[in-house]
Amino acid sequence: MTSIGVVIPALNEEHNIGHVLDGLPAMVTEIILVDGGSTDATIAVAQLHRPEITVIHQRTPGKGAAMAVGMVASTSDLVILLDADCSMNPAEIPSMVEALLLGADVVKGSRGLPGGGSTDFTWVRKSGNTVLTQVANLLYRTKWTDFAYGYFALWADVVSVLELEKLIAEESHPMTTSRGRRHRPRKLGHGFEIEALVFCRSARRGLQVVEVSSLEDLRRHGTSNLLALQDGIRVGITLLAERLRSRASIPLERTSRPTS
Repeated sequence: MTSIGVVIPALNEEHNIGHVLDGLPAMVTEIILVDGGSTDATIAVAQLHRPEITVIHQRTPGKGAAMAVGMVASTSDLVILLDADCSMNPAEIPSMVEALLLGADVVKGSRGLPGGGSTDFTWVRKSGNTVLTQVANLLYRTKWTDFAYGYFALWADVVSVLELEKLIAEESHPMTTSRGRRHRPRKLGHGFEIEALVFCRSARRGLQVVEVSSLEDLRRHGTSNLLALQDGIRVGITLLAERLRSRASIPLERTSRPTS
């Protein structure tokens, strides 16, 4: 049987994390919470709802750094990346798993496909995503309908092919300053641009990327750490930087994957 892992980056999500964990389908066999230095009861709530959960304490700032840590640490055959704020529906996991079992290397949620959408799109976010999607399709010769969305899944063997372990090979800088303020991520790939990096590298490596419809909901509690303009610029830089990188020669051994 195929083992299915879920990686959830979280920072002060005590009011949300329980709802996310309760909604995970029974097919999930591994849950990894990467905590970004929460000062509330996020970890305690997570362990109360799922005692078997693996908790990893993040050492560098940024959602991307947290996701990379979780993907590298996972021991499952395939991995799903899920936000801790209730904006992504865990009930969509089976459709992602099905697409992977049918031959996809990477599966990305799309708010632009029939059945998908978003109740959390501001005009700025929607416009920015439309532009970024068009640029990505032009640069990478793809036909994606939604580029800047972080709900995705991939086979574990893809992690090394995309060289994601290099994102955590070296510490970029501490989580907080000497005055206790949180650092923003500096290293490309450590921030919200992580999904852009994954999708761009997948396209450059010739991997099969499949979109499935996804409905993004509003955050249930709290405020987002996303800065639309600043993080959008980082995504744009990633688009260009990854297009200019040379192709990797790391082979992808699909023959070793489970089939059910």
